[in-house]
Amino acid sequence: MKKNILLITLACTISTSMAVLEYGGKTYFALPHFDINRCQETALWHTHTTTDVGNPLGLSLQIIPFVNKAVRTDAIAKQLTYKESATIPIAGDRFNQASDSVLPYHAIVHNPVLSPPEASATLTLNPDFSNIGATFSAFFDAKASCPGVAFQFHMPLYYTTASLIESGGTRTIEQYFSGTYSQTSPIQDALTNGLLGKHRHTVCGPLSITMRYSLIENDNNYLTVYAGAGITLKKKPVQTYLFDYHSTAYDHHKFICGLEAGATVAHFDEVSVEIIAQTNYHYMFGGSENRIMGLLDDDGSIPLFSPYLLGAQNTVAGVFPLANVLHQSVQRSGIHQADIAFITAITWQSLTINLGYELFGRQAERLTLIAWPENTYAIVSPMYATSAPFTNALSTGTFETETILLNHRFLTSDMINTNAGASPAQLGCAVTIGAGYNTKLYGFPIGFGAGMSFENGFNNATASMIGGWIKGLISF
Repeated sequence: MKKNILLITLACTISTSMAVLEYGGKTYFALPHFDINRCQETALWHTHTTTDVGNPLGLSLQIIPFVNKAVRTDAIAKQLTYKESATIPIAGDRFNQASDSVLPYHAIVHNPVLSPPEASATLTLNPDFSNIGATFSAFFDAKASCPGVAFQFHMPLYYTTASLIESGGTRTIEQYFSGTYSQTSPIQDALTNGLLGKHRHTVCGPLSITMRYSLIENDNNYLTVYAGAGITLKKKPVQTYLFDYHSTAYDHHKFICGLEAGATVAHFDEVSVEIIAQTNYHYMFGGSENRIMGLLDDDGSIPLFSPYLLGAQNTVAGVFPLANVLHQSVQRSGIHQADIAFITAITWQSLTINLGYELFGRQAERLTLIAWPENTYAIVSPMYATSAPFTNALSTGTFETETILLNHRFLTSDMINTNAGASPAQLGCAVTIGAGYNTKLYGFPIGFGAGMSFENGFNNATASMIGGWIKGLISF
């Protein structure tokens, strides 16, 4: 049975890793999930909720405060940039003629007067992610009326901070990416979407409800299957920042199923050793959300950092960062997520030590643009005089002997790159260690626990995290 579980999970995780990462074009990033059954949250459920702890009502309540912080953040920066580097060279020209630049200065500032530092500047991205919160769980064993049947309720609540701070750029570049740079002559609006900076949000949910059924339950072994649903409680705010946390963690209704099995493999004197295997599958239903899209060139190629190119609107004077209008409503398709965990529980009297290893994978998102205003926007030539009402003819031509691509016609829906706004596939593993202690208070079974976890991302799109948690539980 365990072999079949492993094969199914490996098949799911391998399929998620097949998505191609598009370096230098992402406007949306997927961060860790907090809605699955993790080792530290479920490793002691079985011992706490069976009759041997004396809870005649079969009701148990659990709270797990936790804190997590991203490490190895240079991998995130590399995935958001280009050529396996967190530093973006910036050239004074638009066509990378003078350096190995990936972010031309003319794409940021209209008609700039370049000083030597601006002509050879670099921009280094410094991402960070952390959260602090708690997971609330309830477990009801309906053995009195329905032997083998139980219900579990699970909800995370946490405060998350995500930031993408740039360093090394000129003052103008810093102001551009913070949304404070604009001009009146020539006319240029400030960046409003896709900013670099720090943002904080309170995340609530989803509320997961599952029904469990024990196929096997005896002194040495158990096998439980379960199925249920995850219900979203709070919508994600409109995307403002380039480095944004992933709404899949709580903004999709979902179907949940899985199984858990445990066996006592050794018992001598007062020490027993139990092996527990868990596997979880989530199907996250589609929905709609606003994302910052990218652009495709006339020849089908993908310009780097295309949302930061300057554009103009038909018959309107002035230019603006195209991210302001590429922030569009999209339809998200359903995606798959799977994880498998193996836990060793060593119990001595009332003390239990847990060691866990988890593999997890999530499929890359697929987005569909709902609508796009045709014949409205175009990328402008650096030579366009912003005081004149814009026409498409004002955006064509050559600059420094190079044809200006993406200026041949107004942007149409076939030139919108939805992959830039989709979160990449997630693939990683987690190692946990924890300890729990069971006792009684006024006749009620209670439990305490604490531990640490480390997650390692297998691709640059998956953050590595280190975290700590404590646990409190009471049964009735």
